[in-house]
Amino acid sequence: MSKSFFPPAEELALHKPEVVPALFTARQFEILLNKAGNKKLTATEQVYFSRSISPKIKALQSFLPSQNYSVLGGEHILPERKIAARKLLKTLERNHKGLRILIGGTFLYSQKHEDIDVFLISTYEKEDFVSQGIHYNYLTPDIAGTVFFASLAKLSISNFNPSVSVTEKIELSRVISLYQEVMKDIRENNRNWLKRDLRDFLVETTYCREGLVLDSLQLRERIKRILAFKNPVPLLTQVFVQTLLLGFTLQQVREASRQMIASYQELQKEYFSADYSPLIHAFTEVLQGAT
Repeated sequence: MSKSFFPPAEELALHKPEVVPALFTARQFEILLNKAGNKKLTATEQVYFSRSISPKIKALQSFLPSQNYSVLGGEHILPERKIAARKLLKTLERNHKGLRILIGGTFLYSQKHEDIDVFLISTYEKEDFVSQGIHYNYLTPDIAGTVFFASLAKLSISNFNPSVSVTEKIELSRVISLYQEVMKDIRENNRNWLKRDLRDFLVETTYCREGLVLDSLQLRERIKRILAFKNPVPLLTQVFVQTLLLGFTLQQVREASRQMIASYQELQKEYFSADYSPLIHAFTEVLQGAT
């Protein structure tokens, strides 16, 4: 009998209270765990497995629904959360027939989490909502190929095979806009929006600069480190400057930097109380690096 008939040993162990002694004796379950853990069985144990344990598993498999769920980044997912996510997917499939459904976020890899992030891909646009600890996020099919979706799918459990390849082209204006939003959040001390905007900023700048798609765990750790700084502006400015210099042509960044510096200098004249010097400084650094 192939190992694919049952889950990994650490997952299987979590089901012991449910199946011992209802389906297996303690000794049978011990042999099953060894088999799942790819441990070598003695000749006696192998015979016992083939004659007494394997037939029971095959019988169970014969009437259980055949459903293969895609697991990406499984090495980072807690064993008990793999089980819970699969159970949740089965329930969601009954209530959202025909939809592609993906579970991601901190629920999969962290003992502490606020809610369970569920993403439903639908041709109909719907408002996100939270119900009974589940955050329902509706995405349209054109989300495929974006850096956002690749990052989300890289550590997930879903009822389809999500692609983590990126076809989206991130424009220079997009990176500038993301940086401006993050700086605005810092200036206004809006930490809630800062966390959200940092996600987009880090995912897209990392991809532009390194061609690397961050998964949700990597993203969470980077955001945590940045927020630990009393003043994260110098670090974020460095990320921004490097991204422009490495991710776009020097001609592009020179033209854009000159335009942005001139624009902020004009705004500074008009709005005396506003301080645009950090933004002017960032684009000045970019301009110096591009010459």
